[in-house]
Amino acid sequence: MSVLLKQEALFLILGGLFIAEALSSQIQDKIGIKWLGRRIFSRAPFHHQMQHDGLAETKVVIRLWIVSLILALAALATLKVR
Repeated sequence: MSVLLKQEALFLILGGLFIAEALSSQIQDKIGIKWLGRRIFSRAPFHHQMQHDGLAETKVVIRLWIVSLILALAALATLKVR
């Protein structure tokens, strides 16, 4: 839909959670392990770090749903502004 509306930047806002998850894995693999020879994060992707810190899986899922909802509302607000 954002391509049809010629507002491709909405992909970054809507997919912000997925981008953060992918970036945490890429940073861990490419920068941390290959360049530095050690881990940057204790766990990657980010949701595994939250589980490692002691949060239950259901709490992690609900918190990520909330973040996803906030990002979706932000994308809709940006769409209405333009």
